[in-house]
Amino acid sequence: MKFNVRQTIKDVLIWTYWYPYRILVQKLPLRSVYLLGRIFSRIIYYILPGKRYFLKRELLLLDKNTNRQNFKKVIQNALLVLCCNEIELLLYPKLNEKNIGMLVKYSGLERLDKALAYGKGVI
Repeated sequence: MKFNVRQTIKDVLIWTYWYPYRILVQKLPLRSVYLLGRIFSRIIYYILPGKRYFLKRELLLLDKNTNRQNFKKVIQNALLVLCCNEIELLLYPKLNEKNIGMLVKYSGLERLDKALAYGKGVI
């Protein structure tokens, strides 16, 4: 059996993410957890070139005239969003009505109140 370094690194990162990382995310202050998302998105970008290639290929499918100079930034931002979304899933058990305001910004509530004044539901 051949030893695959890349697969081993990938397995270690997955193990690290789903077990200790999950506990760490829930123990850290809410405002600090997104720093981990930034760190992990960079790690994924550099250690998993297959992900990078896949995202680059998808960008080309969306728009063949895409400026290739922006690929790195777009792919890094996509991975950042992915990591932050995963962190938010890990945070669900910790969130409640007292602390959700630390992560969510509300804007345009006056429009909500105006729409509710019509007596119908609002999405």
